[in-house]
Amino acid sequence: MVYGLIHRQISEKVPRDKVQSFQELLTQARLAEETFESPDVSKITGTEFKGQKRCVYCKNASHVKEECRKLKKAFELGNSPQNVTRNTVHQTQANVQVQNATAQEISSPVSCYGCGTPGFIRSNCPNSSTKYGSSLGSS
Repeated sequence: MVYGLIHRQISEKVPRDKVQSFQELLTQARLAEETFESPDVSKITGTEFKGQKRCVYCKNASHVKEECRKLKKAFELGNSPQNVTRNTVHQTQANVQVQNATAQEISSPVSCYGCGTPGFIRSNCPNSSTKYGSSLGSS
């Protein structure tokens, strides 16, 4: 008989001496399965499942939106929370650095990498092409 192949919980509910045929085993097993408690996944929310608090604003654990320091900082800076993203402070600093770098590039003249002649790049430099032009193609 296939009694040894059934699930452990079913074999605990359906004793071997109660069943004489496969059909009886099948009906008893189905009745036993109906009594098992199945966890309803739809009732479990993410916060109950993990057991931790999570801020819905910055997505960090261990605090909630009301305690969020990034949200308070955004209000202090005068930004509304709809306009502020998670990394606004970092993005603003990065934008300032990029703007400063582009301003420096515009103000500084281009110079040849090979000889340093201002206003030329190495491939177009009249001084570097004679010195370095032949060594570029051959290795």
